[in-house]
Amino acid sequence: MKNLLMAVVLLGVAGCTSTNMRVEHEYVHSDQDRFAYDIVTAVSVTDIGLSIFTLRLDQSLKQLDIDASEGATKTARITFIRYYVRHGATRVFAGIAAGVDKIVTNVEIIDNQTGQAVSKFVVSSTNPSAIWTAKGLIQQHADKIANYLKSGAT
Repeated sequence: MKNLLMAVVLLGVAGCTSTNMRVEHEYVHSDQDRFAYDIVTAVSVTDIGLSIFTLRLDQSLKQLDIDASEGATKTARITFIRYYVRHGATRVFAGIAAGVDKIVTNVEIIDNQTGQAVSKFVVSSTNPSAIWTAKGLIQQHADKIANYLKSGAT
């Protein structure tokens, strides 16, 4: 019975967050591509949230071997167009009544040689639950962007 209850709880937690992508102009990755990025905040993003995002994006780009340590061939222009993340205490005490965490970014991949956008996509991450952390949601969002830059697959 305990195992069944734990399985139900884990399934509920796993289904609580989602990060989706809508590709407007598909990107085809080349093994020579190395990425720098620019972050534009069209909405208010907390300093800690931005710090978590950039740290994770840096780690992911390096781990995927597409960081610009050897010179960037492309730049990912990441524009935050929606950022609402509940404070941890609010999440615990008010839960869903406090709203839904939501992060939305528009991403353009710019070819540094031509200055032209070669891809555009939108990444949207949500967390309606009181269980998943804001940090986890922000990191998941950064990972989704980095993985698309590496593979060109959603």
